[in-house]
Amino acid sequence: MKVNLTGTGEPERVQAVRTAANFFDVLGAKPILGRGFPPEEERAGQSQTVVLSYGLWQRRFGGDRTIVGQTIKVDGLGRVVTGVMDKKFNFPVSAELWVPWTMDPQASQVRGRHYLQVVARLNGGVSIRRASAEMAAVSRRMAEQYPD
Repeated sequence: MKVNLTGTGEPERVQAVRTAANFFDVLGAKPILGRGFPPEEERAGQSQTVVLSYGLWQRRFGGDRTIVGQTIKVDGLGRVVTGVMDKKFNFPVSAELWVPWTMDPQASQVRGRHYLQVVARLNGGVSIRRASAEMAAVSRRMAEQYPD
């Protein structure tokens, strides 16, 4: 999703990604400054933080190492910068900042929306074939349980 970054310098549209709190942990990615998102930031109304890409940090904030803890404006909302990712981290491709994904508990019960992309990490010793078979079985059970 594109968001407007304002407050310092010229307004700019940047590519943002909503992520689960454990997104960076699942990928084994650690910020070079600060931290990712704690689980409590996934709750609706708690999402007021942001993690910056290395490129955005350099371009927009001049590589200012004191950026962590500062508030920036994303779509008019003040968000506290909690971290800056490593230069090598580029997932999804072209992401310039990440915000915690939150969902209203009622909205999470709606089964007809198919807009999420899931990323997972295999446990040691688990093959892609086995994981695919297990996910196919889960999918079949879900289809039976929620036919609509």
